[in-house]
Amino acid sequence: MKKREKGVKTPFRVLIYGKQGDGKTSVTRFAPGPVALLTLDNTDKVLDNVDKDGVVERFYIEDYSKILSEINEFIEYVANSEFKTVVFDNLSALEKVWFVNAADEGKNHGINSMQDYGKYSNQLIKMLSYIDSRLKDKNVIYTAWQRNGEIWLESGQKITPFQPDLRDSVNNYFMGTVHAVTHIKYDQEKKERYWTLTNSTNEYAKNQIDGRKRADFDKLFDWEA
Repeated sequence: MKKREKGVKTPFRVLIYGKQGDGKTSVTRFAPGPVALLTLDNTDKVLDNVDKDGVVERFYIEDYSKILSEINEFIEYVANSEFKTVVFDNLSALEKVWFVNAADEGKNHGINSMQDYGKYSNQLIKMLSYIDSRLKDKNVIYTAWQRNGEIWLESGQKITPFQPDLRDSVNNYFMGTVHAVTHIKYDQEKKERYWTLTNSTNEYAKNQIDGRKRADFDKLFDWEA
């Protein structure tokens, strides 16, 4: 246990999600730099064109059959570095690779067992907790794809809000522990992308950092004092 000092600004933890190609990776160049990004889906090439100042240093997985050990190797590397922000891009891809590996290693002829689902949630939450403690002095950004959830209201009405494309137990962990969850959207009138920072029946989001309810695409990480 350690007492948190008053007046000391806490590094942020943010989960950003949206459709493939909407800008989750490219927006990381606006985070406090220097930035270390670990691509888990090999979609970091977009930064070749937009990160002209080289703010983001990129890392990739060499052997996907050892993806968790390589993530741990990355965590140890950046923990002892000058990077101000660390990005894990993206967790939806990690989830899918994990289940493929588990099926290959199992005894059900390439089919996941029921135990795999509980094991995955436990392993990922354990890893995320370790990231939070090991990188306590760094800002951390996670990305994920989006999917439609399913919620039944007391009235019997079903709503299908956008939410990160992760298992429900992992989504619940994120909604409870990170400082902000934000969904990328497109303003048809202004013809520009923006981030929503407030929860609604249409999407999962939250903002415990400042009072903004939305942010311009390139201003997401400009947290107000």
